[in-house]
Amino acid sequence: MADRDDNGLDPVTTAALADLVRQLADQIDLACIEIASET
Repeated sequence: MADRDDNGLDPVTTAALADLVRQLADQIDLACIEIASET
């Protein structure tokens, strides 16, 4: 798990990657809503 202290992952890098994934998911959500509203 990414939240464990002994996982060997850099917490700052892990947090940055998680934020990027959230942003990408938001963009995908918006694109899907736009497509769905066109029909």
